Amino acid sequence: MIKSDAVKSRMETGMTFLEFSYALMQSFDFLHLFKTKKCIIEAGSQDQWFNIISGIDLIHKKENKEVFGITFPLLLDSDGNKIGKSQGNPIWLDPNKTSPFDFFQFWRNVPDEMVKSLFLMFTFLSVDSINSMDFGDINARKKHLAFLMTEIVHGTEVASKTQAQVELLFENKGKTNLEAIKFQDNISIVDIMVSCNLAKSKSDARNLISGKGISISNNIIQDFSKLISIQEFGEDIIIRKGKKTFVRVILEKKE
Repeated sequence: MIKSDAVKSRMETGMTFLEFSYALMQSFDFLHLFKTKKCIIEAGSQDQWFNIISGIDLIHKKENKEVFGITFPLLLDSDGNKIGKSQGNPIWLDPNKTSPFDFFQFWRNVPDEMVKSLFLMFTFLSVDSINSMDFGDINARKKHLAFLMTEIVHGTEVASKTQAQVELLFENKGKTNLEAIKFQDNISIVDIMVSCNLAKSKSDARNLISGKGISISNNIIQDFSKLISIQEFGEDIIIRKGKKTFVRVILEKKE
């Protein structure tokens, strides 16, 4: 491993023992699966190439057997950064971690130049049908991609409902069909944000507010201690995070 180019280049700039030993653990994992489950192929993303070939080399030396590795392109954001758990920006299949609305919006807002490749990588449409699409109308293609991906993961009913919610919010500016979350009147904006997953924590919520990232009825919220009341905002409100994340809140009077 020390002689490999992948490790040599990192040793010059610094490499932690955890990073170095990760390849060892993954190699022995491949060996274990080979011996106990007759596994002969390990698949992973492109950034796992060194770890995979390390396992192939270990099995060849320990068992004198030939095994194989296959890698896939990474999913990158618009800045070229990897999308995933280790980067803190995963898109979860679990609706409790990434809601169908946010899942739909992720695909709806991918960079224009990535749309066709994402159709090819993730949907079950034939290559011929994708090649025949009109990518001149890129917004239509993004909507199609978002619907297909949401349908694959969450089913047709959820995909149709989510698409309707998105269209109401962004095209018709409506909110009637957007699922609402109920709270008692005069509740803290910070508590709402955390409960609705607009923020990971109260400190995260305060950072979003200080950065002018939260608004209600197009009014930017700037006060951490702000209480959201029926008297000021009405019973049925939309809280917006940034430009593309919305939550519908219904306030109920305290008895």
